[in-house]
Amino acid sequence: MLMKANMPLLAAVLSCALCGTAACKTATSPVQVSQTQQQRSDRVVGYWTSSSGADITLAYTGRAESLWIQVFPKPGRADPRVDYTARWLSNDLFTYTDLSGSTIEGRVSANGTMVELRGADGWSGIWRRKR
Repeated sequence: MLMKANMPLLAAVLSCALCGTAACKTATSPVQVSQTQQQRSDRVVGYWTSSSGADITLAYTGRAESLWIQVFPKPGRADPRVDYTARWLSNDLFTYTDLSGSTIEGRVSANGTMVELRGADGWSGIWRRKR
């Protein structure tokens, strides 16, 4: 039976086992484990740059079947910002509707560093992970 007092130690041991390191880091270091149980979103949440130069932030909506997309058309500026909610169709494919009403599909690359976008109207673009 585990006691609450042992939980930080267990987390540190699991962290070392997952990272494959012999030397453990402090409990304050990030653990590479899905904390949200939203594996599709866990793969893509973060900061991206579009092929047109816009900054993109992908974030959790709080629901496993959706993803929040924030587009910052002027790089390095927080305003203006356009928000979309995407819906996951599969583990690597999501869809959303842009401001013009066109449906956009995004396909996440196998290594999670790129998203290829295709619009119903023939438009295409690429997002590359920044960090």
